[in-house]
Amino acid sequence: MAKSASAAFRSMGTAPIEWHRSQMTSAPKLGFRIEAFVQLDIGQLNEAEHQYFAREIQAMDEVVNAFIITGQANYLLYVRTRDFEEFSQFIVNRLNKLRGVTRIHSQIVLDKLKSKGKFIPIGGRHDGPIGTEP
Repeated sequence: MAKSASAAFRSMGTAPIEWHRSQMTSAPKLGFRIEAFVQLDIGQLNEAEHQYFAREIQAMDEVVNAFIITGQANYLLYVRTRDFEEFSQFIVNRLNKLRGVTRIHSQIVLDKLKSKGKFIPIGGRHDGPIGTEP
């Protein structure tokens, strides 16, 4: 007996969905023309403030990815908006109003030189393509 379309789709797992998101959709084609990296500092970073910040960021559709980082900032956000005005409003009216934020440093992407890596370092240094011996 043949599988139903939905059963066949479920059996494929998430790989086709991930491929679809990364290969078939384009943020600019969907109207998101601004990409930016935003570094944030939180004044008194304790567990309660971290949890508060994490909850707030989860609710912000503009934030595509969020990272805890080392260096001069506590967090790095990858943000997409439709235009510069929307980006500005996001920074001023959303991020700037989060409790504890002491510094916001944004960098707008002008052009993307590379969007996918070819090599994945697994188990130590390896400079060749995946599947070749070191």
